[in-house]
Amino acid sequence: MAIRLPDVRNIQVADFSGNRGVARLDMSNAGAGLASIGQGLSEMGERRASYQASKARTEFLTGYTSEINSYDERTDYQNFDQDFRKNSKQLLNDAASTIENERVRQEFIDNGMLRIQEGAERVRNQAYKQEVDYERGTVVNDLTALRETAITAKDTNVVDTITTMEDRIQSSIDVGYYSREEGEKLKQAWRVDVAKARIEAMDPSTRIEALKQPWASNLPAELRARIERDAKTETKEYEAISISDSYIDEGLSRSEALSRIGKIKDPELRQSVETRFDYQFQRAQQAEQEEQQQLYDDYVDEIASGKATIDFIPREKWDRMNGATRSNMRALQAQAAKPRTVSDGDALVTLAVLKANDDYQGIVEFLRENSAMLKPSDRVKYAEIAIDGSIPIEVDDGLTDIQIINGKLTEADITDKKAKDLLLNRMGDWRRNYIQRFNKTPDDAERDKFIDRQLMDVVTSPGFLWDSSKRVYEMDDDDFQSAITTIREEDPNTLNDVINYYNDNGYQPSQAEIIETYNKLRERKLRNTDN
Repeated sequence: MAIRLPDVRNIQVADFSGNRGVARLDMSNAGAGLASIGQGLSEMGERRASYQASKARTEFLTGYTSEINSYDERTDYQNFDQDFRKNSKQLLNDAASTIENERVRQEFIDNGMLRIQEGAERVRNQAYKQEVDYERGTVVNDLTALRETAITAKDTNVVDTITTMEDRIQSSIDVGYYSREEGEKLKQAWRVDVAKARIEAMDPSTRIEALKQPWASNLPAELRARIERDAKTETKEYEAISISDSYIDEGLSRSEALSRIGKIKDPELRQSVETRFDYQFQRAQQAEQEEQQQLYDDYVDEIASGKATIDFIPREKWDRMNGATRSNMRALQAQAAKPRTVSDGDALVTLAVLKANDDYQGIVEFLRENSAMLKPSDRVKYAEIAIDGSIPIEVDDGLTDIQIINGKLTEADITDKKAKDLLLNRMGDWRRNYIQRFNKTPDDAERDKFIDRQLMDVVTSPGFLWDSSKRVYEMDDDDFQSAITTIREEDPNTLNDVINYYNDNGYQPSQAEIIETYNKLRERKLRNTDN
């Protein structure tokens, strides 16, 4: 690589003359330079302050918006203004503290305070709106309570309740919760509502007179006229219902009721009573028919088949049966008591199958339950078949209680026509008690024993302790009590034996049962004494 040498002509020669020059700085443009530097620094500061102010405005606006929106969900309106100012100023100060430039910071605070003042006004309006809504609600609640008081109050106290209502509304107008127009409309609406409700709660017969009371003076004319008209109509309706109900309660027939209805002078009332009675009478007849049909259906199969007698029917249901239903039941019983001339075909088939299978126990059970379905010769035939199978059987004799009683009365030479009815009544009570006590129907032997005990004389012959010519079935409660009193006085030991027997078995006997048991025990003791 070639190296270029410097040109000697370009080499400066040092001055050795001694006149050495002094170096000088040209300051003719120095002021302009400093001004340029200062301006640059000032512009940088402004830009930095502007940036900080923008950031602070964002921070404040975000917090401020969240704060002002939070009052939409709050209900403590009395704290709105105080809380908003406190929280907003704190947000403003926090944001302003990030601005270094004092002038810019102060401008930011001044602008922020203006925004806070605007927001405070909005929050105060919102608080007042909530306050009005809340206080109006309390007014409505108070007016509702006063309404209930006024509706049930006596006439002399209604005026006081109205005065209290008016004071309550007027005070609400005074503080601005209601305008004067709103308050006056509210007062009038309350007066009309209370008067209308009081009238409607009254008996129709007292409404017309109630319209003369001071508290009813605010009713509109058209409403007053309608109330009077309706009261007159309803009064007649209530009167018609009362009259009709009384006829139904008396059990009047339709002809009897129409006879009375025809004497009512008011044509509208007369027509209303007749319409009401016909409706109730038909419903009562229908209900009666349905009940009697149900009672009949409950026992028709048992009575008609001969499996049970009318004494099997519980007393409570027998008492509910009318005369026609009872007659039908007696007719069914009488028909079932007649000896069959032809056995039921299905019954004969069942017995034939049982016999073919050598099921003698089945024959016994079938005869016990269904002997009334066979004619007498077939009953005897299958009873003998069961006996041939070495199975003892008690065949129903096929006789009804009436037939047995008639036979027993003939044997005892009792001709009193009332005896049969007395015995039937006693037997009905006894049969029901027997079923309830032992949960089964008494057999013929038990029935015969009961009738024999009822026909027993309580006489004064030796061995008996009281004078009486009555038979047991003829004795009433006084007779039984008198007999037991005599026993207690003259033979307390035997009576105690009877009572202890029943107590040991947990059974509460009737007076008739006590005497019957006593007589049997007494007879046994007498026989043992004779032996």
